[in-house]
Amino acid sequence: MASPIDAGHMLATAERLAVGSGGRGRPALCDLRRATSTAYYAVFHQIARHAALTVVSGATEQDIARTSRWITHSNVKAACRTVVQAGSVQPQRDELARVGLITGGLQEGVHPELAALASRVIDLQAARHIADYDNAYDPYRPVTVGHVATARAALKSAGHLWLPDAQQQARINAHEQYQRFLLLAYLPPRDTKPR
Repeated sequence: MASPIDAGHMLATAERLAVGSGGRGRPALCDLRRATSTAYYAVFHQIARHAALTVVSGATEQDIARTSRWITHSNVKAACRTVVQAGSVQPQRDELARVGLITGGLQEGVHPELAALASRVIDLQAARHIADYDNAYDPYRPVTVGHVATARAALKSAGHLWLPDAQQQARINAHEQYQRFLLLAYLPPRDTKPR
């Protein structure tokens, strides 16, 4: 049986790494790098889990493990950029179809919590990339703690979007937009090469 990846446990690990061992001085640089990376992955895996549950009704943990592997970092980033575009005054022309999918034709546009989630994911993904691959990056504890706080806020938003308040139409609309975002996360980024 598949053992689920628990976003909450990953976030707790990131928090421990960001704070350090509690001794004098700053945490090891590799711990700070790992904290930023783990914070991002907590959010990524929660999105992948929600996407799998959206695609496979009544999914088992094994189903979730299989289908969440179809989600890529570039797909999630592209879906997040679409949400950001949907919130802009004038979305780019080549994004109009994807923006229309997110908003579902609602006049009020993207729900603020979904827009905040998308922005946080983009920021965390960029921070994770630097922490994992930039040899010149010198992590600093307050910045790393900020990455963990951003991941915590993103997970909270994902939770609110996943379980809407059935009494509030705005929350139901937000949940529907989140599900559309999750479906979009399965699609590869739009091909930008001229044909």
